[in-house]
Order: sequence, then structure tokens, then C-alpha cells
Amino acid sequence: MMYSVTVEFAGQCVNITSETVELLADCQIMFGRHAQIGYEDTKPTIELELSDQHYTINSDARPDTPEHQTFNTIGEVMLELRDRVQHFLSRDQRDYLVVHAGAAIYNGKTYVYPAASGSGKTTLSAWFLGQGATLLSDELIALSGDGDVIGYAQALNVKTSGRDSFYSALGKSQYDVELISQPNGNAFVAWDNGLETNSIHKMDCFLLPKYQADLEQEYLVEEVSPAKVAAALMENIINLRNFDRMGLGLVSSCVIS
Repeated sequence: MMYSVTVEFAGQCVNITSETVELLADCQIMFGRHAQIGYEDTKPTIELELSDQHYTINSDARPDTPEHQTFNTIGEVMLELRDRVQHFLSRDQRDYLVVHAGAAIYNGKTYVYPAASGSGKTTLSAWFLGQGATLLSDELIALSGDGDVIGYAQALNVKTSGRDSFYSALGKSQYDVELISQPNGNAFVAWDNGLETNSIHKMDCFLLPKYQADLEQEYLVEEVSPAKVAAALMENIINLRNFDRMGLGLVSSCVIS
């Protein structure tokens, strides 16, 4: 019997199918409320298989990645699945800028923080969670030129090197959620913000996180220029090629708003 879930984000969908129901249960941990039981026959499909204790993933290729790959652990295949799903969800998105960024609602304001991997984005997300904020995303958002934000609430990817900082910022020694362990010691940490999937929020402020190991204070906040914000956005937009002038007009409108 073939089982399937559909992951939907900002109007784009991708199917995940498998004959092993446990694999789809892990998909629901990974993608949370974005993963719904069902199948869209017009959308890209990713196939997952489990045989002889090996995990296989198969789909249309993404850049620099073969269509067919085999892994030894669930953590490895979930890491590749995460990247393939993000590729398909952003590939044809032309209504929103898809940004590698976190977003949170704190004290009634919506904060967006675009940043490359390793900059402290997940630690900042943990701090927001520890303050009782509503986390919209730690990895990916859809952003309009008018400042509308849709969060992509997949599992947090907590790296071994940042685990102590993560739990310190969170304000607890452990987080009582389901985990998918990765061979490198990293872990996917599931969470649920309780919001309706793909709900739209109006952005109030940009934050540009920058991890600094030797910082004496716990946090240091400095004002940045609109030009620096625009540059950070441009560096972290995944689907720039889908827009005129590589999205520069939308980025300018968003920063101004």
C-alpha cells in the first residue's frame, strides 16, 4: 500500500510518498502542520523507501544532486528530504520572495531575521521561544513587497556546536518535543506554534543576527541601515530568478514598508 502526504507552503505543494507508514510519520514531525494526508497529482513527488535497513529517496533532481540517493540512517534521509522539499516549494514561487530567514511574533510585533547558516538564527529563535513569543519559522519565510510574512514551521535544525547556546537561550535544559537525530550529532527538534498553516502576518522589524563567540554581553543590539537590510535580504532570497530585476523592486518595497 502506498501512503502519501502533501507539504504545502504559500500556495506551493510537494508530495511525499512511501510504502512505509513510519517514514511518513517522521515527515509529519519534520514538516508539522504543513504536512497533510493526501496527494496532489499535478505536483512534484518525492518517493521514500526503506529496504534492508537502507533509506532511499527519489525525485526530480535539484541542482548538484542526483535524483536517486541511498542513506543508512533516518536522520540523513530527512536532511536530504528537507532540502528537496524546500527546493520544490521555492522553485515555482512567483507570488512571494522565499527567504532563508526566521520570523517571530513578540510583544505584538512581527520580527523577520534573514541570515545564512551559522549566524545564530536558531539561537535567536530559541530566545524568542524562551520569552513566550510565537515562532513563525526558523528556516524559511515567504515575504511580499508589502511586508506580508508567511512562516514555514518545519522542525528546528539544532547543530551540535550550538546546542548549549540553543538551550541556554531557550531557558531550559531540554525541550520536550520529538527529535530526529542526525549522524553528525545535530538534531531536528519539532515544535508547533498553534497557528493556522500559512497564516499571513504584517512585518514590523528586520533583525540581522550575527553570532559572536567572544561577546562579553549576552546580547548586543545595534541599529543597521536600510541598505544593509536590503543586502542581507538579497543574499538570502532563494527564488530571485523568478522576478524582474532579480527581485530588487520587491526587496526595496519591503525594506521601505
